Amino acid sequence: MKQLFQINNNQTAIEQRLLAIRIGKAHCCFCVSNKDGSRISHLQYYTITDWNKRTWQQLLTENEILGEDFFEIIIAYDFAESLLVPLSVYKNENTEALLQTAFGYVEETTIIAENISGWQLQNIYAVPEEIAESMKKQFPTARYWHQYSVSVKNLDIADHTKKILIDFRKDDFVVLVTRSHDILLARSFAYVTATDVLYHLLRVANEFYFSQEKVHLLLSGLIDRDSSLFKDLKQYFLHIDFREVGWTENGEYPAHYFTSLNDLIQCVS
Repeated sequence: MKQLFQINNNQTAIEQRLLAIRIGKAHCCFCVSNKDGSRISHLQYYTITDWNKRTWQQLLTENEILGEDFFEIIIAYDFAESLLVPLSVYKNENTEALLQTAFGYVEETTIIAENISGWQLQNIYAVPEEIAESMKKQFPTARYWHQYSVSVKNLDIADHTKKILIDFRKDDFVVLVTRSHDILLARSFAYVTATDVLYHLLRVANEFYFSQEKVHLLLSGLIDRDSSLFKDLKQYFLHIDFREVGWTENGEYPAHYFTSLNDLIQCVS
């Protein structure tokens, strides 16, 4: 486990504290904020090489704040084994079969189905059983979503712009493709170089007949404005913006690094 970022604003007094946690195969981040997410007092971001009970105990030991009382606790699971299924064709008895067809047999997992209100979609996804049990034990009153669900919930359903939302992690990135009020794709891609990213994005744009001169790319996560990756993206796509949060306590880190945590908070604010 390696810490990438840390923000501590001990002088920031917050009432009705909210704890937001995002956890995936190779990362875990959390923040403590007020209820609308406009102010934060703590934030930690870790990369994980091997999730197990020992890793989780180490995380709790290093961050005693996770054992404190909160007005509300919200958790986003950020695992790639997730499918968005139209409610019109969704059947509960087919949930496990659909995941196995898409991702193969996933051992020792907890399968969850959640409705994305307003979008007529059901998100079915798998969470490693060990992590799901640890979360429920540590945070029995928490509310849970999948990160794809969180991203969709934060979209403006009245916005008819063709968009590709891209959230970067250390070794992979999530793509959410929208057209009018339709969700066309929600998927994670691994990458090593900028060429890998460009390959996947150009393929996605071509598959949905998106013009590189017209489609809007909205970036968040671990990508810098002065990086070679961003410079390469600008050579292929005309409209690119960063999705930033409204926090004033970011310190030395770009605000768009933590957009996903802010999206999670907006689900309950």
